[in-house]
Amino acid sequence: MKYFTADLHFGHPMVAAFRGFIKDEILMEKFERDVEVFGYAQAQQNLTDYAQEEHISFKKIGDVDAHNAKIVENINQSVGADDELYVLGDVSKKITKESMRAWVFKIACKNRYLSKGNHDSNAEEEYLPVFNTVKESDEIQIRDIKLLLAHYPYEDSRAPVNTGEWLLCGHTHTREKYNLNQPK
Repeated sequence: MKYFTADLHFGHPMVAAFRGFIKDEILMEKFERDVEVFGYAQAQQNLTDYAQEEHISFKKIGDVDAHNAKIVENINQSVGADDELYVLGDVSKKITKESMRAWVFKIACKNRYLSKGNHDSNAEEEYLPVFNTVKESDEIQIRDIKLLLAHYPYEDSRAPVNTGEWLLCGHTHTREKYNLNQPK
């Protein structure tokens, strides 16, 4: 079976906090209330404003280890050892290559493929120990559908050339929906 994910952001304290992995229980409760009342975008902005006003680094706010462990747990609950896992960029940020590799190795699936994102190093050799292939973009076939895999959506200048193929991507960090039926 083929599985797809993107924007793991192992080691990224701000992303960990924005995803609700917050060390301080009171701050966590406030963030959860803000999400319910204002939605994710405003809750994230409120958390950013708090960090700036209090001069607190996201390293002190975000629970990176809990965040990383949950990502691995979620993937391992769905993806089997012999399945294929396509990661559409942004594996990690703000951690060493050794730490990134350690987290990726905890993913039980042994068939892992990376399409690099903007937070991924340009040094392909950093990823080859934990991914079968490392590319800017990839193409796979699912039944009679040719599917292009990349980190960036067609709307981004860093995206692959739009050839009219279906594109599965990450990067947007939004719940925005695109009209897939509208030709370019």
